[in-house]
Amino acid sequence: MSHDLERIRDYVEDRLPPAEREAFAAEIARDPGLAELVETYELVVRATSDAPPAATTTFLDVVVRARAARRIPRPLLAAAALLVAVAIFAFLSAPLKRTPAPVTLKAIPLALRPAPEAPPHWPPELLTHKTADEDGLLFYDDLSTALAVAKAARAHVFLFIHFPGCSWCDEFRDVQCRDEAVIKAAEPYVLLTLDWRKAPEALREDPNGGWPIFDVLDADGRKIDGFKGMEPAGTVAEFLLGRTHPRPDWEGLGEGARRLEEAEAAGDAARRLELYRQVAAADNALSEVARAHIAAMEKEAQDALFAAREDVLRLGAAAAADRLGSAAAPLRGTPYGDDLDRVHTFVREHGSFPELKE
Repeated sequence: MSHDLERIRDYVEDRLPPAEREAFAAEIARDPGLAELVETYELVVRATSDAPPAATTTFLDVVVRARAARRIPRPLLAAAALLVAVAIFAFLSAPLKRTPAPVTLKAIPLALRPAPEAPPHWPPELLTHKTADEDGLLFYDDLSTALAVAKAARAHVFLFIHFPGCSWCDEFRDVQCRDEAVIKAAEPYVLLTLDWRKAPEALREDPNGGWPIFDVLDADGRKIDGFKGMEPAGTVAEFLLGRTHPRPDWEGLGEGARRLEEAEAAGDAARRLELYRQVAAADNALSEVARAHIAAMEKEAQDALFAAREDVLRLGAAAAADRLGSAAAPLRGTPYGDDLDRVHTFVREHGSFPELKE
């Protein structure tokens, strides 16, 4: 039977030598059963002329054997041939439909980003900062702390330099520092008091010029203005009001500091990102801190994504999937984690790296 099938196949596909083809044609003319087999084969071949040879041959072998054994009526064979044509057409069309769609990234950028700078330091003193309480003005007594708060608040520093045993210095604390006009005028400043003996050389002026010594510094510690000697509260208030610089939003800075503190302690990445975004929306120095943290999360996800793409080529899909899964875990619940999860799923299902779109 196998020999007959090969001859039928070669005859229909015109692969027999001329003499052998002529002899086989004569045999077909003498044998109605053989003629019917050849006709069935030709029907299926015509119906499936675009199908891959291997798939056609395998199925037709079954069809021809079944017909030769007289198990299938001829009308059913014609229907079977049509079904084969439809099935093979669907098979040929399927690869186009099964081509994996690109993975669309919602948060991770495709353009390579440089490594972000470390988030700026923010002073924890912003959590409790107050210019005054019921006892009057409140002063920091450490220069570096006062300058850090001033940088975060984009404020100036009002420096009160005193000397032990100075009665005018004591009077300033007891009188001017409790005056309502002075307290109100001092609100935009970061207040600092230093013992003259411990003050930096650049701020240690000649004490013989008068006591106390008052200076206005910028956030880098450079002197902008100042005066010496005891002055009445109205004069001190007027001096403070005469400096033009932005008035810090101390309440907003305190709230931003609380959110940054909560974000840094949050174990949940989604909550952490939400808090950073809230702080980033403000227009102050703390927003720069929050934006730097967000940039670091974005870069972490992008680095893992690009490294996984290299892993597919160098180490295989399994290594890439492991990297993506590990990178997505600490970012889960954020758009960055979602992007990594989608690519991770694709690599596991298809064993290749997807086309990416933003």
